Amino acid sequence: VEPGWAAVRPFPSKVLHGSAFLIPNEEVEGLDKQEAGYNVLPCRFVSYEGGVIENVGLYVPKSMTATEGTEPKVIEEGV
Repeated sequence: VEPGWAAVRPFPSKVLHGSAFLIPNEEVEGLDKQEAGYNVLPCRFVSYEGGVIENVGLYVPKSMTATEGTEPKVIEEGV
């Protein structure tokens, strides 16, 4: 099996669908150390029910800028 990975980067006109989870403050430092190759950017989380939480941390690779790479691709189920 070949390894694979995905990363996110800012695209103001795009929406990222995924999961969010709350971690205790005492675990944040350990996660930040584990993910040292990432910057944590504040973002707005909106649930499918419409709930909004501001300043949710989103880990974005330090080596990737907002303009690097290609336009995000939408992967549709069943394709």
